[in-house]
Amino acid sequence: MAALPVDFDTPQTASGQLVTVTGTVPAGTSFVEAVQLDVLRADSSHEYFSIATVYDNSAGTTPLDVNDTLNLAIVPKLETGETVTLTSYGSLKAQIVQS
Repeated sequence: MAALPVDFDTPQTASGQLVTVTGTVPAGTSFVEAVQLDVLRADSSHEYFSIATVYDNSAGTTPLDVNDTLNLAIVPKLETGETVTLTSYGSLKAQIVQS
């Protein structure tokens, strides 16, 4: 299969939005983090961009410190006056054990 072409000299068509995720995942658990960006466009419309990641410490015996940076692409790129609002969702990932 042929590679898809990328030409970074062309005008930028996306904006990168960095999101910093920090916290502690308890030993023996996993944490699911979901991030949603709400982009308010110049015409008053909204567009949503999201990403989810799992921080797995299920085999760990000590807490896991998380200090991560996620990079979300906003397409089309942000224009002057447009705003981004961050919403963060998270949950410990549980496993049901039957005895």
